[in-house]
Amino acid sequence: MADLLGGFTLPLLGASVFVAALTCFTYRMLSDYLHKWFQMKPIPELEGTYPLIGNALQFKPNAGDFFNQIMEYTRENYHRPLFKIWVGPVPFVVLFHPETVEPVLTNAVHMEKSYSYSFLHPWLGTGLLTSTGPKWRRRRKMLTPTFHFSILADFLEVMNEQAEILVEKLDQQAGKGPFNCFSYVTLCALDIICETAMGKKIYAQSNSESEYVKCVSKMSDIISRRQRTPWFWPNFAYYSIGDGQGARQHPQSPAFLHLQSE
Repeated sequence: MADLLGGFTLPLLGASVFVAALTCFTYRMLSDYLHKWFQMKPIPELEGTYPLIGNALQFKPNAGDFFNQIMEYTRENYHRPLFKIWVGPVPFVVLFHPETVEPVLTNAVHMEKSYSYSFLHPWLGTGLLTSTGPKWRRRRKMLTPTFHFSILADFLEVMNEQAEILVEKLDQQAGKGPFNCFSYVTLCALDIICETAMGKKIYAQSNSESEYVKCVSKMSDIISRRQRTPWFWPNFAYYSIGDGQGARQHPQSPAFLHLQSE
């Protein structure tokens, strides 16, 4: 009898601990969500906002279409000082008037980054773009001198060289009607930043199909898509059924980009 009871004790104990942990996690998540909901209630929100998932079901899957969608929301709410968008259980306040943007940009106290920045960590680490608090201040203090005019002047030759290539690419499109210049400018910027910051030519403008260029584009697309799909925020969901499935073995993984940068 004792052996029989003992055989049930460990599984029962494990199940009890799991249920207790899940209950605690759910309570904390719902409590935090409700606190944010009541706190943000006075700020206008988009139509079709659902509990917990927010406006995520409305978002366009393509990054360019999503950007245009946000611009359209801004035009629709331009008569307001601001509005909010719920991405899952996280509210994002959209500011577009100078008088509402200025207090945020001039504030030196609240330097915390949004949770969505954490998805950049496997690729970019915790540098100036993604770090917060004291670490951000130290990095900014260290990097600020590198943007002095005397330092930037040393890279004018690189910038001019890449800008001339960009002009040639754009000139080829002249007279052919409207076209999207985003990809041309992006490749030029990638050439400039890689040669000035890393001392390495990648020839992105002359070889836009290179493995490195495709990896940068792919990683940017994957991360931006994950940021606006909250059901893929948990790592177990992302790496099981999301874009992260098999990412560690795929050439578009952060490890490949790190290797190329080195």
